[in-house]
Amino acid sequence: MRVMALTRGGLIGLVILGIAGPSAGQTDPPLRVRHLTFEGVTSIDESDLRRTLETRAWPRFFWGDKDPFDEATFQDDLVRIVQYYGERGYPEARITDADIRRLDPDRVDLTVVVDEGRPRVVESLELEGFDPLSPAELGALAEQLPLQPGAPLDAALLEASGQRALFALGDRGYAHAVLGSTNRTGATFRDRRITLVAEPGLPTLFGPIDIVGNAGLGDSLIREDLVYRPGELFRASRLLESEARLAARDLIDTATIEVLPQAGEPGDVFTRVRIEEADHRQYSLSGGYGSEGQLDLTGDLRHINFFGG
Repeated sequence: MRVMALTRGGLIGLVILGIAGPSAGQTDPPLRVRHLTFEGVTSIDESDLRRTLETRAWPRFFWGDKDPFDEATFQDDLVRIVQYYGERGYPEARITDADIRRLDPDRVDLTVVVDEGRPRVVESLELEGFDPLSPAELGALAEQLPLQPGAPLDAALLEASGQRALFALGDRGYAHAVLGSTNRTGATFRDRRITLVAEPGLPTLFGPIDIVGNAGLGDSLIREDLVYRPGELFRASRLLESEARLAARDLIDTATIEVLPQAGEPGDVFTRVRIEEADHRQYSLSGGYGSEGQLDLTGDLRHINFFGG
């Protein structure tokens, strides 16, 4: 039997081969996937690709809960594969074959054949508007960006590069910096010229500090571990260092420092220290906890800042 799945390149048939199904009056047992095999996947991390899919392969003697194989879900996964390739810089990728081979009444093997196509390649990556950085700092930042010229235009790496660039401005006191990007055709239509464009705004200072969640710990104890004070020049790295110092305390499970939307005097940056205190009895048995908190710089690359705007 052949069923159809929609991919970016159009429709593709799923070829179902193997033993006959149950006779009339019998109920189909739930199918399990024994193997999910990819062919033609060479340019991306196959394990990362598998994590984006809902269809899973399970060993025959796996004792945990196993989701049964579902043809509709597998068809959706074929679309996800093409979308994943597009996000990694391979917009021409397509599925050329998908095979469902039935081994026995309750097991199938799946094979997916991928034609990756040619990638969109970063011809150049320029930084504009980063005047607060010295030439040496700007050069070092360019070398540290996750996305580099010559690599496929990976959307996740482009966003991570924007976050890294924004953090560099934030660590020079420009907490209200905004970052944009341009994407232009290079020497060929597959070559892309990327520019990260910054609007630093005005330098900012640390403003008032709000502390929450510390039911058993005094504010003064929390403030001892903060490496910034109101009135000092804003530096994003001071927030991360303060989080680490707080999390190292035995009585604190996690510590997160949030940058709040602008309030009070122009140029002041309000922060909120959010504490989750450790269970003392649990702590004595486990030996401690690490911090899960970190400065959140995620957002839309086309308009991101420390405040999520």
